[in-house]
Amino acid sequence: MSFIKNVVFVIGPSGVGKSSIIKNINLDEVVNIYELDDVVYQAARKYNLVDSGGAYRVMQELGTQAFFILGMNYLFEIIGTKPTERHIIDVGAAFQNVSLLEKYSNIYNVICIDAKPKVSHERYIINRPKDPRDFFTHCSIEYSPIRIEIYNSATFTIDTSFDGIDKTINKFNEILKRIWNE
Repeated sequence: MSFIKNVVFVIGPSGVGKSSIIKNINLDEVVNIYELDDVVYQAARKYNLVDSGGAYRVMQELGTQAFFILGMNYLFEIIGTKPTERHIIDVGAAFQNVSLLEKYSNIYNVICIDAKPKVSHERYIINRPKDPRDFFTHCSIEYSPIRIEIYNSATFTIDTSFDGIDKTINKFNEILKRIWNE
């Protein structure tokens, strides 16, 4: 089993349910789950790039591309200590615009959790009540041309528009089993 096969990235619009799905996987093995936003903040603290303010502040100071590279380098430093284990990376909203992410589908398995824009916006409003946005703003951010390109580059896509969380989790688990048992 190769190291590359053990690493799965999960992308998709903000608020669509990526984190909920990942946290509810049900496999008969240990899976390490990383939120890329948190990993970047840990890396920034490790390298004394920021004292406080969270991942968003690091991104403002370094720029999104540098932020992504910093996070990925640190992530692979962490994962490299456990190359035979399974790893799922929840790619946060900050990175959905990074064109470099599109290239990861050429190397790693990338699963896109998606929904029709209207459904995605409704879920966003429910899941992020402190950050309200209208439908137009939501679509211009979450379904921008670069994000659509990145979503379309995924190895696998799960359209959650008509499925509840349980059915989506089952689909996600089936894809993981397929990836890890090939």
